[in-house]
Amino acid sequence: MKEKPTLYIDGFGHETWRLFNGKLHREDGPAMETQHPHKHWYRNGKLHRTDGPAREYHTCGKEWWVYNRLHRLDGPARENIGGVEGNNEWWIRGKQYTYEDWVRKICKKGLITEEEAFLELV
Repeated sequence: MKEKPTLYIDGFGHETWRLFNGKLHREDGPAMETQHPHKHWYRNGKLHRTDGPAREYHTCGKEWWVYNRLHRLDGPARENIGGVEGNNEWWIRGKQYTYEDWVRKICKKGLITEEEAFLELV
């Protein structure tokens, strides 16, 4: 039987879902939600989400993480850093790329076309 995480709420109203070993973990939503509101998705103590950003900050951006590494193939892995529109970073498997190098790598793999990559900036 699979261990189910337990919900904890601290004195500030922040919610965390943890396994018995203390690791943040939740499969059907964020494992951590703060009152700001910020949301963080974890699996077995690692930042991880495959259907959207693993970190969502109320006013200062989003981050895509897979198995505890910044990673995104269909756009920047860090969007609107510090709440600044267009302040983005491109990462693949934990390695940061310039936008141009990210486009070359993604297009080379045939994951998106150069036109789709251009539209990402518009």
